[in-house]
Amino acid sequence: MPHNSRIVLIAKLKAEEGLEEGLLSELCSLVEASQKEEGCIQYTLHRFMDVPTDFVIYEIWKNQKSLDEHMLQPHYLNFAFKSASMLAEQPTIDKVEEVIL
Repeated sequence: MPHNSRIVLIAKLKAEEGLEEGLLSELCSLVEASQKEEGCIQYTLHRFMDVPTDFVIYEIWKNQKSLDEHMLQPHYLNFAFKSASMLAEQPTIDKVEEVIL
């Protein structure tokens, strides 16, 4: 089965009750900056309609190198620092390789 090197991440984040709007603000800044990165194909923020504390980021990166570079960017490191106190639990990140048929 043919495949390519694009990397897909599905990151799930849960805000502490009452801190969801602060986390949303930080997430929006992260998304805006991340979408400008050369290796970013898609970086989309979602919020659960029935659970306003829960967010999902759907990311597609050109390759592993692009993802590695993303995680070293100042906007990513800043988000990680600022969001740590707003999260109810550790984020979960599912990493998959896109399969093109």
